[in-house]
Amino acid sequence: MKKTIFALAAVSLVTLSACTPKSNATLDDVINDIDPNYYAVSEVESEVSSEAEVKLDMNEVVKVEFCEKDTYTYDGQKTDYSYEYPRLNLPNVNLTNVNDSIKNYCNALISVEKKAMDEGRQIEMTKMGYSANAKNNVLSIVIRSEFGEQFSLCKAVNISVKTGAELTNNEVILAAGFTSTDGESKILNAAKDKFTQLYGVSDDYNTPDEITAYERAKAATELDFDVDMSLYFDQNGALKAMVRIYEPLTDDSYDYFEVKVA
Repeated sequence: MKKTIFALAAVSLVTLSACTPKSNATLDDVINDIDPNYYAVSEVESEVSSEAEVKLDMNEVVKVEFCEKDTYTYDGQKTDYSYEYPRLNLPNVNLTNVNDSIKNYCNALISVEKKAMDEGRQIEMTKMGYSANAKNNVLSIVIRSEFGEQFSLCKAVNISVKTGAELTNNEVILAAGFTSTDGESKILNAAKDKFTQLYGVSDDYNTPDEITAYERAKAATELDFDVDMSLYFDQNGALKAMVRIYEPLTDDSYDYFEVKVA
């Protein structure tokens, strides 16, 4: 199963700016520099503006900052790669720190692959791309990096289009029109549904050990669904969450899956 690692919207871009390229950096170094932060939904409702939604021209708001596409040959085998990341521009908002942090984060990953090319080694990251969507005065940016069939690395960040401030998960939930408690409940239910979709129900398992493993994975999913959770709006304006789903019949292994919050 394809493994996925997520750097969250709840993680400050300023923190991620520490991930500057190092001459001897490896992929593990870069991933370890990303500081996942457990986010617990607060019971305190923060204020969400009720003002009219700001209309954005996404072609002006999100520009390509870096783009490189080429073919790399290692041991006689050709690998196509494509690396691209954005630069954001909001009217009357200073996004210098946000853009610098995105740039540093992406360049840290790209520098690992460039070093591998320079040293004649196989590259791991074959694609880096991004998506950008706006909803209820929230700009959601998702940067995804693909590492063949092994795993993908994803960083999601949500920004207020009025202030340029990075939003917490709780603020994104409120912007989507949910209360903190209701939003958390909906995300948990979506995680439960995804678990059942993937692994069925306990009646599908035969031996006591299999049933025990299933129930343990289900309980772990319900307990940890919001650990390392990222939230963002998709192209249709729907709120999506990347939640942790545990896998039965393994040693506490888990993947992250996208679910719709509704």
